Amino acid sequence: MKKWMAQYYHERPDVSKLQQQVGRFMEAFDRQVKEEKANLETKEIDEDGFELVKRKSRKLRGSVLPISNARPKKKKKAPVLNFYKNQKREQQQKKLALLRQKFEEDKERIAEMRKQRKFKPY
Repeated sequence: MKKWMAQYYHERPDVSKLQQQVGRFMEAFDRQVKEEKANLETKEIDEDGFELVKRKSRKLRGSVLPISNARPKKKKKAPVLNFYKNQKREQQQKKLALLRQKFEEDKERIAEMRKQRKFKPY
């Protein structure tokens, strides 16, 4: 039990340490976002002396995408044909009856071919 408790506390850092780590990360992230924004706002001039035009709607890395109001369309579910157990059983019986009927028809056709001596299975 002590082993598991030690492992639990080792995997989960202290709240104050975690808060410090998160604070450092967020400060670095904010600095990076400000630098990227400043780079977008600076005017670049080419060798001819003309100002280069940039797109202002360029997404910053880490920025949140706008949420669209359009919801994705849900696929319509096909109606369940065999909902009840007896329906499934009846469908299986119909399949078996159809297979038996086809088998009998094939037997008759093969018998006719044998009578005509045109039966060559290979």
